[in-house]
Amino acid sequence: MPFYIGANDDVSSLDPKAAGAWGALRGSVEVPVRRLHSLLDQHRVPADFDILSLDIEGMDVRVFNDLITNSDYRPRIVVIEAAYNGTTKRLSDVGVDAKACDLYSIVDITHANLILSLQG
Repeated sequence: MPFYIGANDDVSSLDPKAAGAWGALRGSVEVPVRRLHSLLDQHRVPADFDILSLDIEGMDVRVFNDLITNSDYRPRIVVIEAAYNGTTKRLSDVGVDAKACDLYSIVDITHANLILSLQG
């Protein structure tokens, strides 16, 4: 899969729009991609671990959705970079799947991040 190299050394991404948001793209390189739950499986992480923090330059919500939809992993607290200058009020506003919306609620918001808690 192509990994897009941003003009800004701090921002590169699998999402060309995310990498390009900081300036012109300098190119791309093919990289292997794995799903988060396969990495957690490989490292024998328990399904109910405490904290997951995702900062994946435009891929946070997609990876979070995939984890919840396609695995039994249920971290108690999740931090995702999807607050959009603190304007996000509901998980559904940023494309979080219905299943994850049923399981998690926003407990705090920073300028960049949503802090989610597993309900129940």
